Amino acid sequence: MNSTTDATSDAELLRRSRETPEVFGEIFERHHPAVFGYLAFRVRRETAEDLATATFLTAFEKRNTFRSGHQSARPWLLGIATNKLLRHSRSAARERRALGRLSPDPGPPSIEDGVVERAEAQRRIPDLGRVLRSLSKNDAAVVLLYIYADLSQAEIGEALAIPAGTVKSRLSRARRQLERELLASQQDNPTPEVI
Repeated sequence: MNSTTDATSDAELLRRSRETPEVFGEIFERHHPAVFGYLAFRVRRETAEDLATATFLTAFEKRNTFRSGHQSARPWLLGIATNKLLRHSRSAARERRALGRLSPDPGPPSIEDGVVERAEAQRRIPDLGRVLRSLSKNDAAVVLLYIYADLSQAEIGEALAIPAGTVKSRLSRARRQLERELLASQQDNPTPEVI
């Protein structure tokens, strides 16, 4: 395979990959770190690896659906990753419910539990997991794509296949909820005064 330059747009690479599938490897090389990082922030590393692989397999299979008007494939790939993550979350929840009916073992951790572990390990907001759990799955996906993946509102809309107005309203609603939750958390656990 001939090496492509960084100046070649993702749209062009995806177009070329229809004729020469090996070209898709450049898309993988460019965007795997961002996709894996986004997933690893939300789930355990092993699960993130599996979901990243599934994301790129789906992207490869659906590369004909990429809209060539967009130059970057990153929002499209993160949208696929978000859908894989939501399916994984629903599947894990069903598994936990089924196991709960059989035994008192709580089963595998939820996506939010993975975020809690990472936030606490990195000494970020101690109540981040609780606060994220207070958001709907749709609102949490928008917030994490905005904050962690650093996508614009337009890119989030593209990634999740929702209108820009919906992204804006979800972000606004999530901000209000996060502010309320964090304020309540601070009131419940005031920081000690330094003397």
